[in-house]
Amino acid sequence: MLLFTNIYDYFYGLPAKREQDILEYKKEQLFLSLSLVANLILMIFIILNYFNHKIIAMYVDIAAVTILLANARFFIKTQKLNVAVFIYSLTIILVTSFLHLVAPVFLSGNILWLPLMIFLSSFLSSKKYAYLLAGIGIILFSIAYILPVHFAITLDIIDINNANIINIASLILSTYVVFVLMQKIQSEEDRVRSILAKSRDHFKESNETSASLVALVTHDLATPLILIKHKVTQLKKEAKNNNSPLISEILDSIDNMEELIKEVKLIRACAGGKLSLDLRDVCMVENLRHIIKDIQHLATAKKVLFKVSLEDEALESYNITAEEHTLRVSVLGNILTNAIKFSKAGSYIDISVSRQSSYLQVIIKDFGIGIPKEIMPHLFDFSSSTSRSGTAGETGTGFGLPLAKMFIDKFDGEITVKSDGYSGTTFILKFKISPSHI
Repeated sequence: MLLFTNIYDYFYGLPAKREQDILEYKKEQLFLSLSLVANLILMIFIILNYFNHKIIAMYVDIAAVTILLANARFFIKTQKLNVAVFIYSLTIILVTSFLHLVAPVFLSGNILWLPLMIFLSSFLSSKKYAYLLAGIGIILFSIAYILPVHFAITLDIIDINNANIINIASLILSTYVVFVLMQKIQSEEDRVRSILAKSRDHFKESNETSASLVALVTHDLATPLILIKHKVTQLKKEAKNNNSPLISEILDSIDNMEELIKEVKLIRACAGGKLSLDLRDVCMVENLRHIIKDIQHLATAKKVLFKVSLEDEALESYNITAEEHTLRVSVLGNILTNAIKFSKAGSYIDISVSRQSSYLQVIIKDFGIGIPKEIMPHLFDFSSSTSRSGTAGETGTGFGLPLAKMFIDKFDGEITVKSDGYSGTTFILKFKISPSHI
């Protein structure tokens, strides 16, 4: 009784964490339903076997009921669906093959359970377990069919008059289980589709609301920031001490906020399909040298040097397939400013360009403080906070690297990052070389 109470609680006491995977939860419900159906059928057979004096078959069915109930309890406690489904299916196959062995003439309907259990395991668990069950089942049923041909099996005595009744009952119950299984699967699929459809509608509505809110906030912030920046700049010019640290910090904060607004707008434009990238042939090395020149003042302030090397001088004119502005600013600019940000004063950034088959590879290596291991898995994730202060206290938005990754993906390129967490970081970028150079 306690087990059935546990099953009821499992069905109707859905924990919040399981809402994350509705389909998996429905499979688990289906498994428990089938466990109860199998136990019901076995209990009916126990009664039939008792009145027909099939003592061995009755004890086998009792053992099967005990195993299946214990297996259901095991699943409720451990949540290991694959293991529970395998034990369930294997138990049914063992019982049916053994019953055919002890009464080979009259229980030919038992073989119907083999494909049923294989199908069940494939649907609820995995194909690997289904193949394993198929192999075991074929061996067991082969033994159950072949062994009685060479040896007299008289473990159970069955009245010949009851043979047809037993065969018909076995076939009816087997068919019934198949019918229940298919109906349950269809019912669960319909319920899951309905829940997912409602979830999609809710997500779409929430997403539209969030997008509208972000658009409103970014738009309403941009104009006041421009005015504030203008006023602070005027204040700095009129101040007796033009190098006031306070005014400089205010201007730096405004610059950071403007950069954040630009990046949020860019992310929204890409996500909404409003940003159309004009992919064409662009010179990689030319854009690399251009962005280095643009951000040279940041490197100079920290006494950081850029060292650029080409594997072959011919690479100077190599084109790749990309959109020039986003390549220069959002990809190379973000990665290089990051390298400056986390470099130690007086160090250098090594940039090498080489050809790797049909790709142009750019390796950007700094010798700064590295990237902590706990941040590495989320480095390109917009929803994770990975922003850190630089070696000189520089701040950032945390969107730079996710944006770089997003655009590299749109260029059909690749980006990987390596860092031991304390002594520098290496970014490896690969871009498709234009067909004219292949």
